[in-house]
Amino acid sequence: MKRGQMEIMGLAVIVILVSVAMLFAIRFVVLKEPATYKQSFTQTEMASNMLSSILRTTVVNCNKMTFEEVFQHCAKNQGNAFICSGQTTCDFLGREVPLIFNATFDQWRVKFRFTASTQAGFSVLKAGSGCPGGFKSKPYPIPLDTTGLNTLILKMDICD
Repeated sequence: MKRGQMEIMGLAVIVILVSVAMLFAIRFVVLKEPATYKQSFTQTEMASNMLSSILRTTVVNCNKMTFEEVFQHCAKNQGNAFICSGQTTCDFLGREVPLIFNATFDQWRVKFRFTASTQAGFSVLKAGSGCPGGFKSKPYPIPLDTTGLNTLILKMDICD
């Protein structure tokens, strides 16, 4: 009689252990937090699209050059050429680009950091508040000469 009771108690303990194991499996496998692929993709695409759109924009008061051409001119001449309404191209970029980015990203409530510098170390422009946590970025290389050895790197970081 007691032997049957012990077997039933053993089976009950086994059933309880299996139930607990199943609860842990459900908790950590089935109810796992969804991946942040969407946020990562959105941030990277936002950075890419913002850079593409501003570089293709024509600057009326700078000899109708595009922003890409103004960036190239600034990097090639390292801020010493006056062609944009009596100011250097670098001064023009330092005034206009942050205005555009701040107006756009403030409206979207997105923090960002933008840098433009040559491979040789000449810093053309820095804008934005920076990212204290993580960020997704999109670099955009612009060749400065036909050899391809001197390149201007524009980098847009979108903060998490």
